[in-house]
Amino acid sequence: AEASAEIDAARVQMLDNLGDVYSYVCDGEPVPLEVRARARRDQVMAARRATDAANSIFSLAGGRGLSLKSPIQRLWRDAQAGSHHVVNGSDQALTSYGAYLMGEPIEDQLV
Repeated sequence: AEASAEIDAARVQMLDNLGDVYSYVCDGEPVPLEVRARARRDQVMAARRATDAANSIFSLAGGRGLSLKSPIQRLWRDAQAGSHHVVNGSDQALTSYGAYLMGEPIEDQLV
């Protein structure tokens, strides 16, 4: 239940950000830096939440979760693979967002 709640929270947050970005685009306006920075922060946090949820499920599955026939091991491996993709690297994204909040320029090129 906790893993499901975390995944739902991440999904809602991502959809909210996408709605904000989409609204600006539909109005023909540039997406403000504040919105892009927040969306980037939330994107890496959604990836972290999903990975944490997969880790929790995998841990609770016990030894049977290791079986190649278990869908849990595949879920866990996929989550781990996705979390290691460069776009989901949270260190630079979160540090950059923190710097932005302090009035510093954003160095994350994915914003």
